[in-house]
Amino acid sequence: AGNRNLSQIFISKNYDVLKSFQGLISSEIEAFVKKGLFKKPVRTIGQMSNTFFSILFLSVVSSISYFFLLVMRRKILIYSVDRVSLLPEGIDERLKPLYRVLHKCGVAYIEIFHTSTLGDFLKNFLKRRRPALYLEVLEPVISIIHLLVFSGKSNFSVDSVVLPEELSSEEKRFIYFLIDKYVKEALRFPIKIRLLTALFSLSNVKIFFSIDDPRYYNSLIVACRRNGIVSYAIQHGHFTKYHVGWLKTSPLKAEKISPDIFFVWNEYWKKELLRLGTYFREDSIVIGAPLSYGN
Repeated sequence: AGNRNLSQIFISKNYDVLKSFQGLISSEIEAFVKKGLFKKPVRTIGQMSNTFFSILFLSVVSSISYFFLLVMRRKILIYSVDRVSLLPEGIDERLKPLYRVLHKCGVAYIEIFHTSTLGDFLKNFLKRRRPALYLEVLEPVISIIHLLVFSGKSNFSVDSVVLPEELSSEEKRFIYFLIDKYVKEALRFPIKIRLLTALFSLSNVKIFFSIDDPRYYNSLIVACRRNGIVSYAIQHGHFTKYHVGWLKTSPLKAEKISPDIFFVWNEYWKKELLRLGTYFREDSIVIGAPLSYGN
């Protein structure tokens, strides 16, 4: 990071990285407000062991799946959180129309997921019974590269950030924790994009479908853009002024990462999103399902 100030750290290749984290930051603030106290997370040996075996399993599955993606030359990649809510298809019900159209038309695809725990991964993998990629596999590689590239090169200190005196000591500890955590994530972000860009460049993927998840799809969208892959996001829930991931709430003057096309349910939700003040371009917000677009 060198001598960059805090705001500059959250801009990478003219992309607003802070915007990519706002949904996650908002969730952490909400949890802190509900509890009223802050306890810095400490990983136990059991948790570290669970993480190790999770990454190991995910790496094996993702390696096989990536080989499958290359060999079978799949043209469609689908992103969602690791969730199975509809059987026997083994899919996230919120993307049911997309999956059913692809199945009806006999169009092959491969999936990439954000998962959380080893238990969730195993349970959902057994329900799906098909190859899939997992974003978490990249984390150890990113950590190693980050350590080699940035170790000793950043003179940014969280203590250099001056907070208002009226904040309680508990609130200050929490804010400093958030700054430290997401500064590190911001430095890791361009590494993740480079890795995904390289992986996608070897594939035959032409179209990327995603549930509208601005917490985790940002690096995927940038990697797709760099490889000429068209990206589509699909609305899965309602919008309010509290859904900061979809709104123009970042103070940074940099490009906000968004899909090429954002499918919303109807005219009402397009108008509501625009009324709330979104960073999605108006012409990129399309009413209807992916199947009907361009027909």
